[in-house]
Amino acid sequence: MSRRALWKTLITEIRNMIYHLTTHTAWQKTLDSGKEFYIAASLDTEGFIHCSYRDQVAESANLHFEGEEELVLLHIVEKRIKEILKPELSRKGDVFPHVYGALPLEAIEEVYVLVREKDGKFHWG
Repeated sequence: MSRRALWKTLITEIRNMIYHLTTHTAWQKTLDSGKEFYIAASLDTEGFIHCSYRDQVAESANLHFEGEEELVLLHIVEKRIKEILKPELSRKGDVFPHVYGALPLEAIEEVYVLVREKDGKFHWG
């Protein structure tokens, strides 16, 4: 594989990393429930779970979680949810991944904690 093709593949893989931001309370509630899936409040209110690509995480955290000092970031393996995953355009024209159904815990590769930095913002990536 050429160097250029390798970089293109790597960039595509990074872009396809999917993440979901949630609060400690919501994540702990899921863990305490003993269920094998996670359900965000937006699944009931909007019909899907909001997610972000890697390069969208920090902006989403800062835009939607103003009062939180720490967040839980779920790294989701795309191929494990491809049947319920749909990339869609936002109002601003950006594409965001949406999960149309309960998120199986087995689809979560890693769990991170994001902490608001001294500058008052969340940073990721």
